[in-house]
Amino acid sequence: MATPTLPTDVITCMLSLLPAKFVLICKSVCKLWYDLINSPKFVKLHLERSFVHFVIRTPSLHLADFDTFHNPVELDYPFKHPDHGGAHVVGSCRGLLCLWNFEHHLSVFLYNPTTRTHRILPSLALPFPYPKGHYKFGFGYDCFSEDYKCVRIYQALHEETGSFESQVMVYSLKTDSWRRAQDVPYYFYYHRGQSAFVDGAMHWIGSDRNRVVLPIVSFDLKEETFSSMPLPNFHDNDHVHMSVGVLDGCLCLMVNYFGLFG
Repeated sequence: MATPTLPTDVITCMLSLLPAKFVLICKSVCKLWYDLINSPKFVKLHLERSFVHFVIRTPSLHLADFDTFHNPVELDYPFKHPDHGGAHVVGSCRGLLCLWNFEHHLSVFLYNPTTRTHRILPSLALPFPYPKGHYKFGFGYDCFSEDYKCVRIYQALHEETGSFESQVMVYSLKTDSWRRAQDVPYYFYYHRGQSAFVDGAMHWIGSDRNRVVLPIVSFDLKEETFSSMPLPNFHDNDHVHMSVGVLDGCLCLMVNYFGLFG
């Protein structure tokens, strides 16, 4: 007599209630469970029901529960390095991490910590011959096209003339390809810190070629166009470091003052 089995929908529902670290273990139970967990349907369902997690770099990347901070799980991602981790977090969205391998500047990849799967993005050549160039990255989800997108901004400053050139490229997970987007009107000399993805747009701290901090620069993923918003009033000085983030679904600005209180 054959052993009765549960319908796949019931199994999927049960597995989606488990924390990510137990989902990883369940992938080894059988081929059916492995295929269910790797399916787009399960990834979406688990994302909707999962608890909030955060990523720690120590120096390798770990995933931990946001509420307890207990038992962080070391992630097994590409280009992992025992000394310095081997990856910088570009952004996270809907359960996916976008990582940049800083040993090889053009190696950007998406990583799913639940299924331990990844995709290395197609490489891009440097567009300008100037040696002093830098990158800005952003990662988010376009709900209109139902597509994950990564933005790479490469800028190079011509020191003799003081002018700069930039190239904005947008990666689509659906097509697995890059395409050229509208040029950004600001020079990101103030390039420390990550982007923040809020309300369908990526946000960075902008500056001009004289290193003067300018309004927050945003890139709309649906229209693929840039815009800006003014900074809030704060005490400005030469020892300030700013970064943008997300707090309760809203864009927030963090301002750190160095050398003022000690």
